[in-house]
Amino acid sequence: MLICFFDSQGIVHTEFVPEGQTVHQFYYRKILERLRKKVVRVRLSIANNWMLHHDNAPCHMAISVIEFFG
Repeated sequence: MLICFFDSQGIVHTEFVPEGQTVHQFYYRKILERLRKKVVRVRLSIANNWMLHHDNAPCHMAISVIEFFG
């Protein structure tokens, strides 16, 4: 599985999920931490005010993930 984050300018960050890996709240939060670092490197103009739009998958709505954005 490929997880891809993009904006109007193009792809910002991609990650392949290893075969057999479940994308649970802790795994997803680690991806978000790497995404945040990548946004600062490649989209400095939005580094302080970017937003993420995602669906309501269980790992997206977990308390640890919500706290990450808090």
